[in-house]
Formats: sequence, structure tokens, C-alpha cells
Amino acid sequence: MGAVIPRDRRLPLALHALGMAVVGYGVVVGRSVELHGAWVAWATALAIAAWAMVEVLPRPDDRPGRRPALTAVRRAATLVGVAVASFSVVPTNGTHLAPQAVLIIVAIADEGAPVWLGATAAAIATVLTPLGAVATHASPSVSYLAAVAVWMLIGITRRQSGVAIARTRELEARQLEARAQEARAGALAARQAAASDIHDVLAHSLGGLVIQLDAAEALLEAGRVGEARVTVSQARVLAAEGLADSRRAVAALRAPDEPVLGDHIGRAGPVGDGGAGCGEPVRDGQAGLRSEPLGARGEAVRPSRRSEPVNPGRRGEPGGDDEPRGPFPASPATDLRDAAERLLRTHRELGGRVAARLDLARAPAPIPAPLAGAFARALQEALSNARRHAPGTPVEASLVATDELLTLTVSNPLAPAAVGGGGPAPAAVGGHGLVGMAERFALLPGGAATAGEHDGRFVVRARARVAAG
Repeated sequence: MGAVIPRDRRLPLALHALGMAVVGYGVVVGRSVELHGAWVAWATALAIAAWAMVEVLPRPDDRPGRRPALTAVRRAATLVGVAVASFSVVPTNGTHLAPQAVLIIVAIADEGAPVWLGATAAAIATVLTPLGAVATHASPSVSYLAAVAVWMLIGITRRQSGVAIARTRELEARQLEARAQEARAGALAARQAAASDIHDVLAHSLGGLVIQLDAAEALLEAGRVGEARVTVSQARVLAAEGLADSRRAVAALRAPDEPVLGDHIGRAGPVGDGGAGCGEPVRDGQAGLRSEPLGARGEAVRPSRRSEPVNPGRRGEPGGDDEPRGPFPASPATDLRDAAERLLRTHRELGGRVAARLDLARAPAPIPAPLAGAFARALQEALSNARRHAPGTPVEASLVATDELLTLTVSNPLAPAAVGGGGPAPAAVGGHGLVGMAERFALLPGGAATAGEHDGRFVVRARARVAAG
């Protein structure tokens, strides 16, 4: 029995079995058979048998996929049991009210049963209860008919309660699934954000390192050891800045509620007394196209006392000047301007040429850090792509604020291979920076970012709303 009957049904079935025994005992003790004949005993047996079949046979919602014949047998047993019990309620002095009540309540309350089954059972009880009294020459009692109404109300209440419980469970299941989907979407968004930040940091720092090391190699091959040493020193500073940016990106991922723009974004390396000029590319027979950073008077940039770190620690090491100074809160327009100027200065020191326009006078202060960080990353990505895919070409950059919008436009001529159809445009060369940039701006109010070819130039455009509302 334990292998067939579910554990949660064992106690109810035991109580029903006890009720059946009490009904049989009541009929015997009440001498109903002696007073009205053997048919009362047969009626009692049929009522108890119908009661047992209804409780033992599986409900349609308990065993999905069962044969329809069992469902038909269960419904027939319900109606037969109600008819027999109702007709013999008065002759048994109300003893058969128990099977009548159980069968009517179950027929109405079962959500898997059709409504007509409960209505038919109640109608049969209403008609046959007084007929049984007339057949045995007893006066029909109104209380027995009132009992039928009570069974109907109990059945309706239980059915509505069952439907409400089922709907609640379905709603809870949907909510759990929605929360699971939201968690998966949040995890995916976090992974995409982490991938974008890591790409921005590594593409900028490693790309700059490649250019600087290539330039150092070309200088060494040309016998210009002193200038090569300066270039290697600048490469080391760039590596330290990349490490600081990486730490800052990890800190932002660990504490997403504390936006970080970073005071090292695009920070230039050591500059000479004459300032950072626009380095012209030099070509070497073995090293290919190289970028040699030059000072304002054309000489190689060398470290000066002003570029030495105040902290005596080594750059890029704990306690050194390149150790990240930590996040700062929402930045005013001057901080975004400072980050942009540092990125432009770094681009020039890496051999790039850029004409920039920074017009942030109308930008509201403070500019939210996520907004400022997104524009700084977009400018960083555009300049890195220009150095990587079109080295030596002049870049035009514009960062302009109006009363409502902040817009960034960066463009550069396409490399000769891309113009002639011999090579892909920057957006097609295996990187994810432009995709991450578009995703980052899509999360900003009124934000959008695009990149593509236009009139022989590769153009990166980004915009976002800065005004409230």
C-alpha cells in the first residue's frame, strides 16, 4: 500500500475508512434494517463502496495521463453513491448523511472534475432525500435538505480555495523563473561590463606598449641608444598606468555603487621641458612603421626633474607615484576635461597627431561619474583604434556640451589598405571595444554610440543626455 498510495494521502484515507466503519456500525445499531427491510443494508453497502471508490481511485489532476475509463468510473460511483445515500438518509435516521456529504463535497471541490458533476450530485440529493422519506412513510425533514445546501457551500468554498492556491503556486513559480532570468541577465550584463572595462584597459595600455617598444627597437637598430632608453622609460610608465587602470577597474567591479572615473585615465608619461609635441612616424627597414615621440623643438623627449615622482618609491610599485589614488565621486566638467586632455597628450606622445576641440563650458556640474567615465572610455577607444589601424594619420576629436547633450566625435582617415579595399575597417578587426562602447552608452539616459566609415574616414560618435529629465 505504501508503494501505491502517496504518503500525504495515507492519513486522509485512514480517516475515511474509519468513517465508513462508523456508518456501517450506526446502521446496525440503529436497527434500520429491522424497521425498513434488507434494502437498507444493500443501500449502506453501495454507499460505502461508492465512497471507497471515490477516495481510492486517482483524481484526474493527481495522475495525469491516466486512462479515461477510471475517471468515468469514479464519476459514476460519485453519482450512484449520492443517489443511494440520499434515498436512505431518512430510513437510517441521518446516518447516511456522512457518505452523502463526502460525495457531494468531493464532487464540487475537485478542481479536476467538471462543474456539472457537483451540480448533478447536489440536484440528485435534493430530489431523492424527500422521496426516500415518502417511500418509507416518514415525514420529510427540512433539516436534511438544509444539510445538502451546507455540503454545496463547503464544496464551493474548497474548490475556490484550491483554485486560489493553484494560482498562487503558479504565480510563485513564475516569479521564481522571472527572478532567475533577471539574475542570469544581471550576471550577463556584469560579464559584459567587465569584458568592456578589461578590453578598454588592456587595449589602451598594451597597444601603446607595442608602439613604444617598436619605436625603441627602431631607435636601437639606428644606434640611438639614449633616445631608445627614453622610449623604454615611457613604455614602463605606460605599463604602470595600465596596471593602475586594471586595479581601478577591478575595484569598480567589486564596488559597483561607487563609480570610478579614475585620475590616471590617459595620464601621460614623462614629458620634456618643451612639452609633448606631435611625433612624426619614422620608418626603419626591419621594424616597419615606428613612432618616435619628439619634443617641441624636434629633439627626443627626455625625462626632466619635473617629471620625477614625488614619492621616492618606484613607478608602478606599491608606494610609487603610479599607485592608484582611489576612486573619486561624481566629477565636474573640469575632471572630464582633464581626463580628455590626458588621453590626447598620451596619444601625441605615442606618435599620434590629433586636433582636438574641448567645449564643456555649458556642461552642468557635476557631470555624473558614469557619464564622464563612458565618454573618457569612448575617447580612449577611438584614439587606440586610430593608432592601431591608421598609424600616423591625423585625428580630429571634438567633445562638446550643450544645455542638454554631451557629444563626442572622433574621426581619422582610413588607412590606405582599408581605402583601397585591401583590409578591413577598424570595427571589423577582431576587437570588442566598439561593441562594449555601444553597450555602455545604451545604458545612459539618451545615450547612443556608433562607429563606421563616412566619406573616406572612420568616425566614432557618442552622445548622452546630461540635463535632468
